[in-house]
Amino acid sequence: MATRLLTQATLRGNDERLRSLPRLRRAAATVAAAARVLLDVPEAAAERPVSVAELWGELERVIGREQLAAAVATVSEFVPDQDADDDAEWRAELVKRYPSVRGFIALLVEIVDFGAVEAGAAIVAAVRQLPALLDRRRLAAADIDGGLVAGSWRRLVYANADLTSGAVDKAAYVFCVLEQLHRALRRRDVYARGADRWGDPRARLLDGPAWQSARPRTLEALGLTADPVEHLTELAGTLDAAYRQLADGLPGNAAVEVRDSRLRLERLGAVPEPPALASLRGLVAGMLPRLDFPELLLEVIGRAELAEEFTSARGARARGRPRGRSRATRR
Repeated sequence: MATRLLTQATLRGNDERLRSLPRLRRAAATVAAAARVLLDVPEAAAERPVSVAELWGELERVIGREQLAAAVATVSEFVPDQDADDDAEWRAELVKRYPSVRGFIALLVEIVDFGAVEAGAAIVAAVRQLPALLDRRRLAAADIDGGLVAGSWRRLVYANADLTSGAVDKAAYVFCVLEQLHRALRRRDVYARGADRWGDPRARLLDGPAWQSARPRTLEALGLTADPVEHLTELAGTLDAAYRQLADGLPGNAAVEVRDSRLRLERLGAVPEPPALASLRGLVAGMLPRLDFPELLLEVIGRAELAEEFTSARGARARGRPRGRSRATRR
């Protein structure tokens, strides 16, 4: 998910976004010209009502109706709707890779025994349902867990123009569930029973007599009391104070805004480099020996005797430089 699917889809989505900018710019300029006409005409005829025919007449003097309709269609195509988000482009590219994952969905469910805490139970249920859905030619909204379909996934899952009305895009839903699974695994809301890295983190917690024996020493080392209420109350007060401080500072902070229920920060610019830093950089560069980085790496490996700790992919021992000074040191 992270290397072969998400990363590649993100790169292709960014490329697609860049390729669409010229078309979107031209279409936006056409729509803006039409909006200027609509804003100017009522102002010039404020004393009497303006009919729709007169408005179209003014518009067609500037922009043809077909040209305006094409521009609106282009803007609608590239500008996300209210349910979309910044992930729409790469998710659309991800759906195109459906053939690469279709074959291992059944094996994933069969081999890996997924468990979950309460927050990930719905995701595990959806993952276990995927093999049965893959065998069906047509999916409806009632066949899937709509609670997992959020953001730009709604358009991809429910609004595929190539499908009949009411049908669900199977490939988009599969990747929607897989993305949720990937995120839940990283949050540890979902785990693989018996696994090490992706196992249940609660399985390593002490319980029963072992915990009762270690409890006094653990609480003393952490500086905590046996009753968690006092500690949780202190943390809640600290968190509440931090939120209030943040909320009080938002109105006067021009670099921060809340838009579409998201906090957006202004990009930080580069800090000017002080003259003293440039002088220091030149001084340090002049003091360093002139050598190639591979030579420096071999020098460190030789002094630390690291070469003996490495083996090649074929199992052979790495051959390091004989002990002693390297060519870089001799120079």
